[in-house]
Formats: sequence, structure tokens, C-alpha cells
Amino acid sequence: MLRPGAQVLIVGGTRYLGRLLTEACLAAGAQLTLLNRGRTADGWIGERAVRRVHGERRDPDVLRRAFDREYDAVFDMIAYRPEDVAPLLDAPLHARCGHLVVCSTTSVYAPALYQPIDEEHPRGPHPAWGEYNTGKNAVEDLALAAGATTLRPQWVFGPHDHQRLAAFPLARIATGRPVWLWHPGVARLNWTYAEDLASAFLHVALEPAARGQAYNVCCDETLTGLAFLDLCGEAVGATPDVRFFDPAALPEHLRGSRPGALRNLPLACTAHRLRHAFGWRATPMRAALDRTVRWLRESGALEAPDSTPVEEWLAARG
Repeated sequence: MLRPGAQVLIVGGTRYLGRLLTEACLAAGAQLTLLNRGRTADGWIGERAVRRVHGERRDPDVLRRAFDREYDAVFDMIAYRPEDVAPLLDAPLHARCGHLVVCSTTSVYAPALYQPIDEEHPRGPHPAWGEYNTGKNAVEDLALAAGATTLRPQWVFGPHDHQRLAAFPLARIATGRPVWLWHPGVARLNWTYAEDLASAFLHVALEPAARGQAYNVCCDETLTGLAFLDLCGEAVGATPDVRFFDPAALPEHLRGSRPGALRNLPLACTAHRLRHAFGWRATPMRAALDRTVRWLRESGALEAPDSTPVEEWLAARG
């Protein structure tokens, strides 16, 4: 567990997951450095003591500035290719990293041989994820071999989510708009609450037993797409208007487009290993959705949802 006064470097740290991890580290009393390009506004940090190093993560001069000291833990939130993480694994930087924890994804797993998927399930190519899968697997190959820890979240939702994975259906249900699906909505999936992911970083930090290990990070509830939409409805106090359509009926310029964030991909996983090893606990899905709705209301994003071209075409057809 991260201790007060620990020297921590976050690669990333001002947008969405990095922002929530920054908040968690500051709440834990860490002495914090952020390494990022400086392109995202960080006024929310206020007057709190946070050291900032701006520049490209692979630039040797930027790395020398960031690693002018030794860290107890380095949290890498934006490693998508092996060349991203490789400099942190080479001497002398690796010796100054302390415990390196890399944000990975459950998308590193090969197609499911069994479910729920645990960390023993083979990693490998997956047709649904393409280059994202390939790059993240290459990152894990390097990181785990060097004794780093990797965390594997699933579909991450919560405050500040610019991808709007849960915000997208929540806003539609709250405003009485239909949620369109091109699939039956029966694929089973575990979601990850963003604040739980930040908590997982703190739980594994400085733990010798976590070095060289990977951990799934997800909520306990395994939900079908339709069950997830029902929970979203409970969170906003409205009944989801779920409608189905045939993607083959879309005009040519919309073929391959989706009407929203939900996919038809079974990916039931378990975070039992993380719970058992370090006492980490996931927020119940309903409570996590309630907190997300509260943030959406406060930010005004719940009452003014955007729309997709597919939605607009379907709505025009009645």
C-alpha cells in the first residue's frame, strides 16, 4: 500500500484516469511528480504541491529532468507500445523507478477459453482489438519480464470519462431518448469503476509480492448489456427505451458505425486475485453508477447528450 510521504511519479496524470490517480495519491499523502505533455488543463490541482515535468515521454532530456531523483513508485498510465515503456526499464532509469506499475487492459487476453477470465488465461491476439491488443501485449512482455506490475482494467467508467462509455447510455435514458442496439444485449461483461482502478494502483504500490505480476481490476458483478442498461435506468430514475436495429439496413456511408458505446463482446472477468492478495475491494456497480450520475448532473452532461450519425438516421426513420 502507498504510504504517506512516498515519492511517486505518474506518467500521464491530468486527464480522466490519470487525474483520478493523482487525486488518490495526493489524498494518500504522496510527494507527487507528473510527467506529461502539458496539453490538458490542470487547474483542478490548485495550490497543492505537485511537481510538473512537461514534454514527450520518450525524449531523453525530458526523462533526465523527470528522473533527477529516485521514486518509491512510478505509475505509467499511457504505455501503448513497447517503445513507450522501454526507457523506464533500462538502466539508470529503472533503478530510480522503485516499483513500476503499468496500466494495461483485459484486452490483452486471447479469445476466451473459459469464463470468468482470470490472470492465468493466455494472453495473445484478439480480432476485436487489433493493434491495441498487440501493443499492450508487447508492453506487458517487457514490463513483467523486468519485474514491473501490470493492472488490467476492463471497460472503465466514472467521472471525467472523455470516452463516455457509461455516460453515453446514462444521458440517453435520463432524457427519455432510445438506446439503440444492433445486437441482442446478452453478452456478459464486467465493468471497471475508474476510482477503483486508482485504488488498485495504491494497493499494489510498494508491495514486493506484486512485482512481476498482473492483476485484473473490475467490479464483482457480471452483467449482460441489457442488465447494465437496467442498472443505468435505476441510477437515473427512468426506464430504458431499448430498441434494436439491423446494421445491414444502414446506408452505405454509415456501415460499420455504431450508435453508441456498448459492444457485443463477452468478456466476463474476475478480480479475485487482487482482492485476495491485497484486500482491494470493488465498488458495487449501482453505487458506482450513482456516483457517475452525480458527477454528470453537476457537470451538466446528463441533460444535454450529444448524438451519433447512426442515431440520427434511425430517429429520422421513426
